[in-house]
Amino acid sequence: MDDESGLPEQFRNDRKKAIQKLSHLIYSPRRDPKVFREKLEEAFFSPFLPHRVEHSEFFVENVSCEMLSPQAYVKNRIIFYVHGGSFLGGSSRSWRTFCASFANECVSRLVIPNYRLAPTFAFPVALEDIQTVFRHLLNQEYATIKNDSGSIQTPKIIIAADSSGASLALALVLNLKENIRRFIKQIVLLSPWVDLSPESIFNTAKKNSDEIISSAAYKRCADLYTYVSNLKNPLVSPLYTSEQSLRDFPPVYIQMGSDEILLADVKRFCEKLKAASVPCTLDVWSGMMHLFQMADEYLTESHLAVRRVGKYVRDNTR
Repeated sequence: MDDESGLPEQFRNDRKKAIQKLSHLIYSPRRDPKVFREKLEEAFFSPFLPHRVEHSEFFVENVSCEMLSPQAYVKNRIIFYVHGGSFLGGSSRSWRTFCASFANECVSRLVIPNYRLAPTFAFPVALEDIQTVFRHLLNQEYATIKNDSGSIQTPKIIIAADSSGASLALALVLNLKENIRRFIKQIVLLSPWVDLSPESIFNTAKKNSDEIISSAAYKRCADLYTYVSNLKNPLVSPLYTSEQSLRDFPPVYIQMGSDEILLADVKRFCEKLKAASVPCTLDVWSGMMHLFQMADEYLTESHLAVRRVGKYVRDNTR
């Protein structure tokens, strides 16, 4: 018997298998980065795309990218998705299946840039790659989107990201001038990393109860991404962004699990956004772990959570 998520009963709510899969998203200090990337790809790549979503590949300068297009989408709305992977792994290939469902629920096309990875390419290389693709995307969308009367429609861009990708996505928006930021209608973050500094909850909590991320792994990812004295840079740890820099930020929607130790850092970030008069929605799912949305073979909540994100995007970017 199937439930409303479409999952056969034997595959629903297998927490142990979900944790095993999601653990591949986090770099282990004991593992070679190359092996980490291979295992992540092996765990998340599928040759099959759900919902009949189509994909195509293209380059912007030297950055390879992927476009995902659902059967139905709003013509002048597009999602710019920055994948996670601990700064050291991940690609459009390994995120393709998840992002296809994400795009379908949002009724939007979606672009994933394959930015260069640490430690070979440390900060700010990934950010530079993302900025290059974003500028190209905005110029292309503005030049090609027309309504039935022939006049140009204003592009509606959604910035979306997960885990370590959220640090990059927020840095991208922080670096944009106000006349460019106005094209970004929403920022959607899943289990975001907002503080890589020594003051992060991972470094100050007496006990780490997170099922997916260890304190040692979190610290090592930060060390491989940038140098220690740069960890409070707002382009690395968005929690240290000044209130003034946030004042014209787009609305932010954050979805994560209640069992994530990172929730404490995210709550502080939400308070900072609200103090700067930025609309912020924190959607916490009871009993869920880091990036539970990407374990949809095993958790009914994964499907329902992505549906909720889709509804939020559709309702707020008409």
